[in-house]
Amino acid sequence: MRIRPVSLVSLVFVASVVLMAVLGLAAFAAAQEPAGGTASFTERLMTTSRTRASFPSVHATRSLRVGEGKTSFYWAGITGKSLVVGSGSQLVPPSPPTTAPAITRVQWLYLWRVQLTLLAQTIDAITLDIDWNRYEMVNDSPQPLAGDKRTVVLKSGERYVLDVLDLSSRDLDVTNALIEIEFPRDDQPRAEYANASLSYDLWLVHETAGGQKFVRNVRLSGRDGQSVPFTFAPLAFPIDAGVQADGNEGLLKILMEGTIKSRIRADGAIDVVLQSSRTLQCHPGLRAVEGGSKSVTAKPGETVGVELPWLVMGFCPAPEGTAMPARPRPGVVTGEDGRLRVNFKDFFAGDKTSILLTVRKQG
Repeated sequence: MRIRPVSLVSLVFVASVVLMAVLGLAAFAAAQEPAGGTASFTERLMTTSRTRASFPSVHATRSLRVGEGKTSFYWAGITGKSLVVGSGSQLVPPSPPTTAPAITRVQWLYLWRVQLTLLAQTIDAITLDIDWNRYEMVNDSPQPLAGDKRTVVLKSGERYVLDVLDLSSRDLDVTNALIEIEFPRDDQPRAEYANASLSYDLWLVHETAGGQKFVRNVRLSGRDGQSVPFTFAPLAFPIDAGVQADGNEGLLKILMEGTIKSRIRADGAIDVVLQSSRTLQCHPGLRAVEGGSKSVTAKPGETVGVELPWLVMGFCPAPEGTAMPARPRPGVVTGEDGRLRVNFKDFFAGDKTSILLTVRKQG
């Protein structure tokens, strides 16, 4: 089996450790490689009423190719106690506003210029370069109030608030107006691949510093664009150096799970997003979790290897009453509280963990 390795630089793990209580989920950091193609996302100028309800007053769906940019303009003004919003192709709105033809007299207060450039795109994330400004109308002339340049990564289904304008001190029916960007979730198969399915072979390979290898395997299937969950059988490690490790028995366990999602490309290649979560625990309730996301493009039947870096620097306490073995493995120590603990960095020093994946198109 020929395996194409994937650079570790592209895989980012975010670690979170808890010492005395149950750990919540660790955050994921999006990692992606630039790819061609087109991405669609939505811009909105929204308002929030006095009752805290939010309304997408003006919105537009943008479709950009990688490297392409688009500039949008948004406006906010008042008539009586109502806020009027609009958008168009110029910074200063026309009069009367075409977005609210029934209103004949509007005092325009604030204007936005938002320039978005698509820097990178995968099936599960986009990277946007954002150059924006907010202006205040002073004597019918726009004066800059706020703005900057930033780079934002949005995962599928995420929203990003670019700017919030506080209007709570004004005698209006709204408390604020905000600009947000959304990368909609899309798990539906495209029409040309509606009858196609994707099969996955996933292997979890853990290699110790001494050269032992422990392997777990799962086989999955899904549709184009479908996020498919996976869970590997646990790997277990004894804390006694006098006990031969076999991956099946031991106090310290590695639990690996995640999701895999793919999109079939027109050239026959398959874009894949692999999200994984690794849990290390000495017994349920006392554990550490780290996770990451990786985007790759593979040929059908090609095996791709992703090495998972070790970032957890903490420890897990052993169950109360666990005795220190006569020959403890590295990292097995007694804490200040007299309780046995396992320090992950020392215990797994020199070890390597990888996920190998093969994806095939069927139908």
